[in-house]
Amino acid sequence: MTAINRILIIDDNPEICRLLRRVAEGMGYEAYILDIPLDFEPAYRGFEPSLIALDLQMPQMDGIEILRYLSKVKSKAAIVLMSGVQTRVLQTAERLATSLGLNIAGAVSKPIDLEEFERYLQRHYFVAATSGASVRNVTETDLARAISNGEILVHYQPIVSVQDGRVCGVEALARWDHPVYGLIGPSEFIPLAEDSGLITTLTYRLVAQAATEMAAIRSGNQLVPVAINLSARMLDDLELPERVEAILSANAFSHDRLTLEITESGAMDDPSQSMDVLVRLCLKDVKLSIDDFGSGHSSLIQLYRLPYSEIKINHSFVQDVLYKDEAAVIVRSIVNLGKNLGLRVVAEGVENEETLQHLADLGCDVAQGFLFCEPVSADDLAAWLDQCERGYVEKLLTQLEDLDPPTELRAC
Repeated sequence: MTAINRILIIDDNPEICRLLRRVAEGMGYEAYILDIPLDFEPAYRGFEPSLIALDLQMPQMDGIEILRYLSKVKSKAAIVLMSGVQTRVLQTAERLATSLGLNIAGAVSKPIDLEEFERYLQRHYFVAATSGASVRNVTETDLARAISNGEILVHYQPIVSVQDGRVCGVEALARWDHPVYGLIGPSEFIPLAEDSGLITTLTYRLVAQAATEMAAIRSGNQLVPVAINLSARMLDDLELPERVEAILSANAFSHDRLTLEITESGAMDDPSQSMDVLVRLCLKDVKLSIDDFGSGHSSLIQLYRLPYSEIKINHSFVQDVLYKDEAAVIVRSIVNLGKNLGLRVVAEGVENEETLQHLADLGCDVAQGFLFCEPVSADDLAAWLDQCERGYVEKLLTQLEDLDPPTELRAC
């Protein structure tokens, strides 16, 4: 089984390679350094890294060529880009890598800020360690069997009001309970589902399961709103609104409690078809969210053409909002844009109180992330919600006790 915390460090400067290796090994990574870029392909195949630190400016073979190769072999490794080029050039390289289908963990300018580099390593290490999975050799046949056998589970991550801490809903996230590998995260099988066409069957199963489980859970005697990712590939199906409506009705789940999240770069593949399907979903009271806002290529066009009620800020901007000026400007701009358009703004990837306070100061509406709760099963979610509800009531009672009673009550 492939190790889950292996980092391949590629830089033509041997001193930088050795420095980053010491940092990575100090955090528990198994590290392999490469200062001759032409040796990359055999090193990559032999080492099977879960994380790659890649310099862009190298002789003989530059980082863009390596990104092209990684895309060709459908690499699942997370990638941290490194370079001394201008910030905008580095950002363009990030967007290029994302468009190639690669998993970009972030980018570090040279001279390298080691604390910033450590933050990227910590994020990836945590995700890898908690998922219990590395890149698996799973096939379309394996996935089809898993869907039929009920191996695909739904975990839920709470969505919380930034201003008062109340739970506003949950996002439903797929997990594969593999009989051999254990729990596998979505990044390892959702692309396979999309490429094989199994994404439609998988999504309808998720909607049905989430509707059933959330119908059995109440928060403040109300149905818990649930958000589910919708692949852009499903927007080609004109029967999608009716299928979703039928599933919700069969499970006694209110239509207005479902939000479908569409990734920003996907919904414009066929604008007229997308508008047809999405408008009819809205007519059935289903809400729409534009996911990973700011990471695609046609954000404003989508907001203008399509009936979204919510914007989700990409987690990479949120996680860097306290550390990078560019990320701070982007987050503030998205919050202001959402407010001016009357849309709810969701911040993904909130990991600490400082980030939450910053979002509150900006006027962001709701947030989700490991600060509040990692994705959990329906049973664990019910217990978590109950605990939050008791905590919220206790907080209100404490606040009331601290208030001075009205004059007429004091007289009594």
